Amino acid sequence: MMWKLVIKIRTAEVSKYTSLFAKSPEVREFLIDTQRNLAHTNNIIMDGRDIASVVLPNADVKNIFLTASVEEKSKKKGIGFLNVKV
Repeated sequence: MMWKLVIKIRTAEVSKYTSLFAKSPEVREFLIDTQRNLAHTNNIIMDGRDIASVVLPNADVKNIFLTASVEEKSKKKGIGFLNVKV
């Protein structure tokens, strides 16, 4: 269920509106407060450009990097792996 949400929020259609809403100080303040409250009351993993620097600058853990094969990455993105010779 959660992966379906992640896939939907990563679409180009959603991304093109992200910067538009991010320009609104009221929207940014609301989202930052909401994210901080979520982190304060839950064990949570967050992903985003401003999470470590703006939203949770004093977080205990930041910047976890995971690696995966091209096949696994394509499965996650729901695009399938194309067997192309380079």
